[in-house]
Amino acid sequence: SAFMMLGLTAIFAPKALIALKDVEQILNTVPAAAAYDGNTASVGRVETVTFDGVRLFPGAPSVSFTARRGTLTLLTGGTGVGKSLLIDTLMREHIPAEGRVLLNGVALSQLPPSYPADTVVHAGSRPVLYSATVRQNLRLHGAVCGDDGLLAALAQAECGFLVKGPQDLDLRLENAGESLSGGQRSRLA
Repeated sequence: SAFMMLGLTAIFAPKALIALKDVEQILNTVPAAAAYDGNTASVGRVETVTFDGVRLFPGAPSVSFTARRGTLTLLTGGTGVGKSLLIDTLMREHIPAEGRVLLNGVALSQLPPSYPADTVVHAGSRPVLYSATVRQNLRLHGAVCGDDGLLAALAQAECGFLVKGPQDLDLRLENAGESLSGGQRSRLA
């Protein structure tokens, strides 16, 4: 009825306006680490990689640290907090909302587009998922047990964010699980 529609509009209109402002803020964000600016700086052998006030997206906390050649730098955090996205930022696959990534103190924006790919090696562990059900993905990865075994394996891999019971084994992963974070895809794979 018309009164019901009016009531729903009154309830959802403020939420829609807030969401619209959030979308507008994201769309108006100018990335701080812009693409190559035409300078011809060089860094030689990379000794340090510095994340200086890097904010992966508007509203995210900023990250600052320096990784040095010959040392182990460990990125820790829960599933979906942005560890993989930090590496994507270093490899120029993601442009952060704020901050800079520096190689030997030189900002990526001052280096040719081939940097850091021709100087930094990232041994990533990109999981492979298919646009299929959870069950089909597990079977494609070699699982030969029944549903109870699949559920036990998923519980051990801490996949409760996706699978809570046998009915969730038939959940379809669209676009090869792109809606999941890197950590969530890794757990499931």
